Amino acid sequence: MKSKTFARILTLLLAVLMLFSVVACKKTEKDPSGNNPAGEKEGIVYPDLPEGTYYDNYNFTFVSSSPNWGGGAYIPRDLMSEGYDGDTINDATYERNEMLKAKYGFNILNISSNNCAEAVKKAVRNGDGTYDAIVEASMNLSALMFDNYLYNLYDLPNMDLTKSWWDQSSVDGLTFNNALYIVAGDMVLMSYCGSAVIYYNKTIAAENDVEDLYQLVRDGDWTFDKYLEIGIACSKDLTGDQVINFADGDRVGITFGQKNHMAYFYGAGQSMATINGDKVEITFNTDRANQVAQWLADIRARTDGIYACDDIVPYAEPAIHSFHQVRLNFINNKVMFITQTLNTASGDLADMEDPGFGILPIPKFDKNQDYYYSFIPYDMHMLAVPNYVEDPARTGAILEAICAYSTFTTKKAAYDDILMTRESRSEENEEMINLIQQHRIFDLGYIFNWGSCRTLLLDSVQSGTNKFQSTYASNVDKIQSAIEKTMENISSQQF
Repeated sequence: MKSKTFARILTLLLAVLMLFSVVACKKTEKDPSGNNPAGEKEGIVYPDLPEGTYYDNYNFTFVSSSPNWGGGAYIPRDLMSEGYDGDTINDATYERNEMLKAKYGFNILNISSNNCAEAVKKAVRNGDGTYDAIVEASMNLSALMFDNYLYNLYDLPNMDLTKSWWDQSSVDGLTFNNALYIVAGDMVLMSYCGSAVIYYNKTIAAENDVEDLYQLVRDGDWTFDKYLEIGIACSKDLTGDQVINFADGDRVGITFGQKNHMAYFYGAGQSMATINGDKVEITFNTDRANQVAQWLADIRARTDGIYACDDIVPYAEPAIHSFHQVRLNFINNKVMFITQTLNTASGDLADMEDPGFGILPIPKFDKNQDYYYSFIPYDMHMLAVPNYVEDPARTGAILEAICAYSTFTTKKAAYDDILMTRESRSEENEEMINLIQQHRIFDLGYIFNWGSCRTLLLDSVQSGTNKFQSTYASNVDKIQSAIEKTMENISSQQF
């Protein structure tokens, strides 16, 4: 705990120094909209906005889900900050917002809503420009995407979606009929820290003389079968009853929960639906998908070191859910591999004792697979813009500026939080994160959950027997009908 606190103190001191430089620039700058932005540093790419871009004290307002909805206890600390408090991301947010204020003149505000989608619908219907942008769970944004409530981001002036601060996988994967309504980018913490990853316990790895897992990834040999082989080898009967039982406190090799099934599906390079111009095609039922289902059914049926936590009921007293218990057991060296999102590293795992944890991508299905793939769960947040905005050029410019500046402020701070393990920064974990973020799959089928397809894979393997093809056959008409209804809404919806 001390080293983590010390690291945050250092971060705070650096942030204060940077703020002083911002203020100094602000005081000496003759023209706040000139070519020498306050706080600019060499080696950093800044947004290419029109000369003179400046919005004198404009309050650019986001609407987001309430703190108790989506991605756990989500608080938009990457949007607003009232000042330094020692928290890495809060302080980086304050620093970024001060730099943006000095350069472009606007303020950043956020309004939390218990029902973000309904708040946006009401505002658009009434021609109310209170909300300039939306940060919300992708599953809730789906209620707005094709119903005329969201702005086509390609039509926003000054917003360059080819830039590195916009996630290109989301741009490519979610563009439909030359329109893009939601996007992932460096300004929304949960859209990049929400990536699915594998954590491994370094203490258990050392005790079992496990090979260098980072090198295994580099060599392209980190596969489903290798992952299973190592997990089973690291399992151990700690209670001496000749049975490996997670509930009794034995050491298990692999744990996964309900949403984690889809991590393996996407990790194998699959998708539920594929966009083809102005059409959405169901691509769920492939030979590879069936093979993934078979693999999942087989490991769910095992009793030698696998624990499937289905996140349904409290685990024990005090009542905590099983997926939280998995994290606790991992911290206490009773689990080798857990499948979680990237932000877990700076949350529950932040003060794990040395040597701590390693971060790995979701394994490849086999060695012949080209890349390591990941995805973000449906309750992680993305960015959108209401279809009613008073000044589209202003909205585009401000979003472009926030996202660009976030790359070297809030995003860097979030990664620093993840990578700082006690006494040192983990360069190997940083390498793995960069690899994971390169190939993420954004799937409209998963976001919209047409015909409840999001749980189809889980439903087909939960018993330990592969029923994927029959389950798919029973649901395909319902899925297709739901897609067709969405497509009809694109042209017919009125508000």
